[in-house]
Amino acid sequence: MDAATLLTRLAEVIDAHDWDGLPALLHDDFTCRLVHTGEVFDRDGWVRLNADYPGFQRMHVEDLVADGDRGVLRARVIGTDSDGRDLLFAVASFVTVRDDLVVELTEVWADVGQQAPEGTRPGWAPPGPTERLRFRRIQRSDVDDIRAMLVDFDPMRGDRPPSTHDDAVRWIEWQERNHAEHGFGLWVLETHDGKFIGDCGLTMQDIEGTPHVEVGYHLLSDWRGQGYATEAARAVRDLAAAHGVEHLVAIIRRENAPSQSVARNLGMELERTAFVHGTDALVFGVRLAR
Repeated sequence: MDAATLLTRLAEVIDAHDWDGLPALLHDDFTCRLVHTGEVFDRDGWVRLNADYPGFQRMHVEDLVADGDRGVLRARVIGTDSDGRDLLFAVASFVTVRDDLVVELTEVWADVGQQAPEGTRPGWAPPGPTERLRFRRIQRSDVDDIRAMLVDFDPMRGDRPPSTHDDAVRWIEWQERNHAEHGFGLWVLETHDGKFIGDCGLTMQDIEGTPHVEVGYHLLSDWRGQGYATEAARAVRDLAAAHGVEHLVAIIRRENAPSQSVARNLGMELERTAFVHGTDALVFGVRLAR
């Protein structure tokens, strides 16, 4: 089969949930690369990912272009979340054909916020729920909440222009790269009834030429001073320890006393002063049990 025929058949099989028939369209050397996460799957892994993915309902092809052994389709994917609400995704799939089978597939998804089932994808699952809070992956649809969080956080970031919508988009893209490259990042922090209150998680930071894992926490101003940052950061600290992180840091401006208090609540101590992100900052740290 040529690329056009294979792409058409591939979409039909996925739309029909025919997971037993899917391997017959894939070459023994098949690989799938997800651009937005950096993940790579072999044939069995990709079939299992599709079969196990939560809430998937339908796949509708909207456009298809092919030339010989290469082709691309654009599709709309419909799913449901755990509460039964509709989810809509857009995907572009690029294929290369060998021996009448798909040998290479590259997928680009417009929304990567839906949580995959545990064990089907590399990377860290977020911390489990705490007494008052829960964690989830940041989504593009969080952009307005992220901007509000950044605006509230601006006074703690020194003399800089107010955060914009584009800053919020870049913040979300940074987390997408973090999760793809390191397996962790900042997660959305929300109450058990779904109110966005900020973010908390782990990022890699360069401190004067040396990489360190940092715990970060940023709350909307209305939620500060109530112990939420400490509650969330403790869960993140414990997750880091469970994954073998030996040394955890927090980079904090001298004038940000509340954040320093949270760091101390995590068992961190002031280790040194460093020049980070264009300014002098305090580096708090803690050694985690192995």
